[in-house]
Amino acid sequence: MKKYQTLLLLLITCLAYTVQAQTSSPSFPVGKTFLIRGYPMELNADKTYRTYNGSTINASGLYAIKGQTISLTDTAGLYMSKDDKGQRITGTYNWTYQEGKLRFTVIEDKADGRRTALLEAPLLPGDKEKEIIELILDYYKAYDLVDAKTVASTIHDTFEGVDRDFRIVNKNMVVSGIPSAPTGYTVRFPELKVRIVDETAIVTGTSVFSMKEGSTLLQSGEAFTTTMIRQDGRWQSLASRSVTLPDWRFRELADSELKPLKPLPCREQSTLKSLNNTIATFIRFSNTTDKPVTFTWINFEGKPQLTRGQSETLAPNKTSFRHTWVTHPFIITDSKGTCLGIYQPTAEPSIVVIGGK
Repeated sequence: MKKYQTLLLLLITCLAYTVQAQTSSPSFPVGKTFLIRGYPMELNADKTYRTYNGSTINASGLYAIKGQTISLTDTAGLYMSKDDKGQRITGTYNWTYQEGKLRFTVIEDKADGRRTALLEAPLLPGDKEKEIIELILDYYKAYDLVDAKTVASTIHDTFEGVDRDFRIVNKNMVVSGIPSAPTGYTVRFPELKVRIVDETAIVTGTSVFSMKEGSTLLQSGEAFTTTMIRQDGRWQSLASRSVTLPDWRFRELADSELKPLKPLPCREQSTLKSLNNTIATFIRFSNTTDKPVTFTWINFEGKPQLTRGQSETLAPNKTSFRHTWVTHPFIITDSKGTCLGIYQPTAEPSIVVIGGK
């Protein structure tokens, strides 16, 4: 009897361990399609992935899984991640998958755009959300193809909105503004969220328009919010508001496009503090030394904010960035906490080169 009890106890223990292992370590969701900031992203069984907008491939590449770590390398696509020399960049992340959400935490990725996109949890969209997203994509496709009938069908007769030039527009103005010939532009949505309450939907996000003019790629971006209602079995836009985005909000700027900042003397630290959140800007930190350095935001009390997200240590020859505000200074310190310089962001996107190379 004791023999059977021992075997039964062993069997129960093994089953409990198996259930616990399955619960705590779910397998990677191969073969599923997620939304990453509005992009559909396919993770295929052959270790390839792609993000796309309609027929336009934003980025495609190869991925590798090792335990809870994933590495991604873009190999093609309109917005594939490359360094200043045009070489492919591999990003490494930790991943978790729970309740239809695939979450990433960065280990290392020099590609600002990819890192920003992946750090928002990709979701499996519901049927209503899919319907609205497809409607938005159809609208932009019809607009470029000079399909006024399809454009008009997505807009409610009583529609009113404010465009990026601060003009109040109605349905007739939108339809009459359709180009006389296809422009060949593509549109992507770095951010796209749909919230639905009964028969009303609020769509918020950012959109980036791209088109070729000769060998030059022209891009512009906007942030928008749209209110949609469902009547007679279809969704239509009732109101909208959009504003123009600065370039650094939607594309990865080369170092040569950034304004180099000169350091303020460390002796001025006691006189500096953050003042307001009025003018948003971008700052990149590049450590060209052979030793680690730390950049830290100086808060509204004039003290270095040594919390996660506000202070970061850069290894030699590594870069990072912050979306910040014009009046927010940053202090650079070495491994001993000694000040190496203080930098004040400008309205222009800027770069801090530590080491001066």
